[in-house]
Amino acid sequence: MILMNLIEALTNPDTFFKKLSQKEISLKEPFLIVLIFSILIAISAYISTSIIYKIFPPQYQQVLAFTKIIALISTFIGGIVAWLIIAGFMHLISMIFKGEGSFKKTLSFTGYGFLPNIVGALITIPIAYYMREISQQEMRL
Repeated sequence: MILMNLIEALTNPDTFFKKLSQKEISLKEPFLIVLIFSILIAISAYISTSIIYKIFPPQYQQVLAFTKIIALISTFIGGIVAWLIIAGFMHLISMIFKGEGSFKKTLSFTGYGFLPNIVGALITIPIAYYMREISQQEMRL
């Protein structure tokens, strides 16, 4: 049921959000979407940082190794913070134009809006991993 709803959110967002606006507001699914997105972008950042830090000489790599961890943590937290900021901004715009509705509803709808980003991250991560493997092979040569 949830998967069908999420597929509808991607393929027919107008119908999905019309149905959603009629339901009781819940932040469980939107939070899960944002959480999955945050995990995926953290993985992507970790992989990308792994590529970048290897261009430095070995003596600097040890010092810079913690940047992978910082990238992982900051992008994970950043995904969740971005959700809150975007929802706040959208709610503020809605208030300016005399819109009605609670911040919780805006937060919920904004969370579902992160769904296409998950698809993008699922495409980006294998590419980043592949690029990491290529760069490691080139460094061995």
